[in-house]
Amino acid sequence: MNVYRCQPVAVPLDAVVSVPGSKSITNRALILAALADGTSVLRGILLAEDTRLMIDALRTLGVSITVDESSLTAEVTGCGGWVPASEGRIHCGNAGTVMRFCTALCALARGRFELDGSLRMRERPIGPLVELLRMQGCPIEYAEQEGYPPIIVHGRGLGGGQLSIPAPESSQFLSAVLMVAPYAAQDLLLEVRGATPSLP
Repeated sequence: MNVYRCQPVAVPLDAVVSVPGSKSITNRALILAALADGTSVLRGILLAEDTRLMIDALRTLGVSITVDESSLTAEVTGCGGWVPASEGRIHCGNAGTVMRFCTALCALARGRFELDGSLRMRERPIGPLVELLRMQGCPIEYAEQEGYPPIIVHGRGLGGGQLSIPAPESSQFLSAVLMVAPYAAQDLLLEVRGATPSLP
């Protein structure tokens, strides 16, 4: 374990601390901005592999995004709950947020979308989210192994209504559905039985 010794300052501090952005929050903000009406400007985003993959994925789905790397801002032209593209292939790398959030976003769309990732991504389960979206009327196929990517989403929109599900192993499954739920045909009431590892 490393030990760092800090000397107390003798005068009051007057400083500004810039905290790096969050990968998880950046990807959620990108999805929400893409779904919103009008233009959103996201400041203090984290530009990392996972967030770049999310930006590429949203562009594949027809969302206009302009990134200024020098100021760490992204300008996203929202589509008001409508996904412009009717087909596309999304490479998710090893980014769980990209795979899970874009699966739900593609279910909201109208068309055929293929989502795949790295070899490690193909070992990460997506079954609970797929089952939840299937209950919403969205046909989803497993291209290879049942319960794991790659998957093919046949987007038809979400039906809404009331659903009761056991708590999934990742809050990302719930986050994915909750972010697209406002655009379902009817109000969506999601009852989660049991405790989640973390809150969405």
